[in-house]
Amino acid sequence: MAELQTFSRDALVAGETFGAVPVPVAASQTIVRGQVLSFASGKVSAAGAKATPYGIAADSVTTGETGDASVPVYTIGIFNENALVFADGITADEKAVQLLALRNIGLVTTHIVEA
Repeated sequence: MAELQTFSRDALVAGETFGAVPVPVAASQTIVRGQVLSFASGKVSAAGAKATPYGIAADSVTTGETGDASVPVYTIGIFNENALVFADGITADEKAVQLLALRNIGLVTTHIVEA
């Protein structure tokens, strides 16, 4: 049975979230907390520059060749845009497209200003 997990506020979480749901991870992935994820064939993976975002990783995980792990995924909430992890080499335009796609599925981003 899936277990709902919640985490303390940190630089990633910028407002209310509704917990994170564990989702299987594709094989041979290294996912870090705050990573923008895509979803295909029943599993999540780090979203490439052209991928449609599915959620944000709530924890870090590395999978082997069999993809034998899951990661808690935020699918709704308010997050610090500066703490999100995007694909290497993503352009500003591609990032803007992914941020809009995140907003469209309930993952709102904002900038946190340190006092």
